[in-house]
Amino acid sequence: MAVQLKLVADYPDEPAYLEKLAESHGFLGQLIENIGRTEAAEVEYRKALSIRVKLSEGFPDKLSCARGLANSRIGLGKLLISHGNRPDALAEFRLAVAIGTKLVADSPAVVEYRRDLAGSHIGRGNILKKFGKYADAEGEYRRALIVLVKLVADAPNVPEYGSELARGRVELARLLASGRNWPEARAECAEAFAIQRKLVERFPATPEYRNDLASTHNDSGLLLDAVGNRQNARVEYEGGSTDPEEIGRAVPPPRSSTKIIWPRCTSIWGGVFAKLEKYREADGERVPELSRRPKTGGRKYGRTSRTPGQSGERPQVLGYFLVSRGEKESACAEHRSARGIRKKLSDRFPGEAKYQIDLAATHAILGSLISTLGENEEARAEYLAACEVHRELVGRFPGVLGHSTGLGGGYCNLGNLSRDEGGLVDSLGWYERAAKR
Repeated sequence: MAVQLKLVADYPDEPAYLEKLAESHGFLGQLIENIGRTEAAEVEYRKALSIRVKLSEGFPDKLSCARGLANSRIGLGKLLISHGNRPDALAEFRLAVAIGTKLVADSPAVVEYRRDLAGSHIGRGNILKKFGKYADAEGEYRRALIVLVKLVADAPNVPEYGSELARGRVELARLLASGRNWPEARAECAEAFAIQRKLVERFPATPEYRNDLASTHNDSGLLLDAVGNRQNARVEYEGGSTDPEEIGRAVPPPRSSTKIIWPRCTSIWGGVFAKLEKYREADGERVPELSRRPKTGGRKYGRTSRTPGQSGERPQVLGYFLVSRGEKESACAEHRSARGIRKKLSDRFPGEAKYQIDLAATHAILGSLISTLGENEEARAEYLAACEVHRELVGRFPGVLGHSTGLGGGYCNLGNLSRDEGGLVDSLGWYERAAKR
């Protein structure tokens, strides 16, 4: 990088040297992020972005500069999401979409521009969903699918395009399911299954395609469970292969007199929490959405790939299902398994906020479940562990509201537990601490 800095100083009007310097900052940011040092990674991403902005302003007709700027904004946006900084991440994706839209309009034959634009739409949709702006999120997903469907039609022999189309359909299915739109959610899941199964058959040695298919099994299991088809749901959770047409075939159960807040859920995970009457968790503020799978373009932006087993997702999903069946002891075992996996990830990558967020969420979920079994001391230990993780996150990212809210939620859990035990003074103390968050 020292050589590049000297080249830029000696030849300030040569864009190629600035582009290479920005690229180096981006690669360094990816490397640092992959070893868990997210704060240092953000510094490098912002250096790259600053150079890209200067290039785009200085050479407005050079399309490579515009594309580089869009990719820098996407990379920074993804990092900010992992911090829980949704407003800034949304701003970065909004700007990336604007750049990508212009690039595609100016050069519709360049497939890379179309692929980038689809990714920007999906990324922006994910953030809008977290904000509760479901109609806007659906619009972003559908715009991405329009681009990806045409991309696959134009280049059917490029497997990455098909994989990204399937992932886009799964994201839309999750959103539709959270609003109880079962028929459309079923249709999107079935389309994703068809693509992913073909990819696994054609490329059996590519683990990412198998991992995506496994993740879609989990999604379809949640959807089957939601419409009352629990026998096939369990097949999906345990890694089977239910016919996609079974998804949603059962008549959805009537709404309970108990308030179920499906439309407010940020994801299918929110729907699970709502079914368990964990309304605050379902609202998406105290328990962040769990990561599902690695992205095809993940290495480009320094994301860490994790399979469902490696991330703790699979045992946690099965745990949710077992709770819905009343098998709480078995559910506790699955959640403890998820906790163990997430603790190892958090210890191995202490600078990666996402792993800590997942760990805190698992502690809170396990504490809530254990408390229903009357094991209050163990439940308290889980709630305290969740609070400790959130306190560390608040210390590292004091400006991120989600971490402070998560800590407040942990204090509320401890207050509720003390209240149920008759400890009104202790309960009041916890509630007062929560109110200060």
